[in-house]
Amino acid sequence: ALSAFDAATVAPFSLMIPVIGLAAGYLIFDERLTPAEVTGSLLIVAGVFIHVVGTARRAPPPLP
Repeated sequence: ALSAFDAATVAPFSLMIPVIGLAAGYLIFDERLTPAEVTGSLLIVAGVFIHVVGTARRAPPPLP
């Protein structure tokens, strides 16, 4: 993935690993999520979204 994308763009997605784990536990194992876990997950997703949108807006145009 690093050959196609910059490391600064790819690295924030590693923050999604705990969120995916919580979602899988909720969906597959019927675990209950605490309000703190839900809030934290939403903050992580929002942060990654803001980073990706901000990076896309500042990105130089692709080379031909």
